[in-house]
Amino acid sequence: MDSPAPGDGQPVDLLTRFQTVVQYDPDRIAVRATDGDLSFAQLDRLTAGLANQLAARGIQPGDRVGVSVERSSRLPAVLLGVWRAGAAYVPLDPDYPADRLAYMATDSGIRFVVTGDIAAPVPRGVEPLVLSDPPTEPGGAALAARGPESFPGPAYLIYTSGSTGTPKGVEVTRPAVAALVASLERTGFYPGEPTVVAWNASASFDASVQQWARICRGDTVVVLDAEQRRDPDRLAALLAEYRVTDLDLTPTHWRLLRGRLLEPRPDGSRLRLFVGGEAVPADTWAELAFAGSAGGPRAINLYGPTECTVDATAGWIEGAGPHIGTALPDVLSYVLDEQLRPVSPGQVGELYLGGTRLAVGYANQSALTASRFVADPFGAVGARMYRTGDRTRHTTDGVLEYVDRVDRQVKFRGFRVELGEIEA
Repeated sequence: MDSPAPGDGQPVDLLTRFQTVVQYDPDRIAVRATDGDLSFAQLDRLTAGLANQLAARGIQPGDRVGVSVERSSRLPAVLLGVWRAGAAYVPLDPDYPADRLAYMATDSGIRFVVTGDIAAPVPRGVEPLVLSDPPTEPGGAALAARGPESFPGPAYLIYTSGSTGTPKGVEVTRPAVAALVASLERTGFYPGEPTVVAWNASASFDASVQQWARICRGDTVVVLDAEQRRDPDRLAALLAEYRVTDLDLTPTHWRLLRGRLLEPRPDGSRLRLFVGGEAVPADTWAELAFAGSAGGPRAINLYGPTECTVDATAGWIEGAGPHIGTALPDVLSYVLDEQLRPVSPGQVGELYLGGTRLAVGYANQSALTASRFVADPFGAVGARMYRTGDRTRHTTDGVLEYVDRVDRQVKFRGFRVELGEIEA
């Protein structure tokens, strides 16, 4: 894949954007969390320190690094630091079963797991690397300056459910993540001015990328800890205290919060909800649409598989619904029959997605990659499209409606669960 470069109409690398913010607004708050705040300048130093630690241990551009860090100000610093080293991060949620973590560590080929605590458990055979503050590792800023040359490289490897009982790692590139952010900006779903974003999703869930990476465009990211995510009263109070403007959540989570967030804010500001991870029920759609029209929170419905870099389609939750909106600017969408022929509006077919944001594929699973990432008969030679397994249809208004699945995959609290994995 060619490297997008500033000035040629392609998205700018997010590390380049981050360093621009550091240069022009170093004292503004970049991260807020229960353990304290970090300015952009402080975050810059912390990420450079981690990149130096990784480089001193032989991490090269393109390598993969495990991340098992509590939900604190350190977490976004670690993810950015891995990027600055030219590597891809592999989130290892400590709440996952030990055998699953061990499989992910082995399959991804990681040699190090970055932790915030020397006593943190890590899979056998993997060396823990504790983030030092202040950085004490040898080497200077030059070790951390691996931005432009590593831009075409990997961003992360996130494991999803597998129908055979084996998790599958989806590898996504940094250009794809840069394109995701640029696409949401172009469509107006991200406002032009800096905002305050609540980071709600687990780092092991691809929706987290859409939340934490907004630091790179100059937004302040508020890292919600485990208790704040679970307790509706604490979460609502925090959103008000920090004047959060954007919150990403699933419809299931919204139902727990609705009584605390439906009413207009006293100061006249409006919360923007990014709703995704599972289908929006009709009653939830109607409720959010009404709230948006009455001065309450405005909501956006986002749809997209991990294999297409988080979000592929989006639409405001307003009017009749539910629907999953239209394809984002850098995404190609096709609703096709079993012979890969486009179906007419109103007819149901399987949704295929193409464009520059497709994942590289599944790590160490070439056969599965070939079966899901297939040749795009409507694109240029060599173009691919991803077979989502979701059955959809176009309405007469041109938006996409989700219908059901072609397989046995289900969604639970925003996570993909394939029943074959449970059975296995």
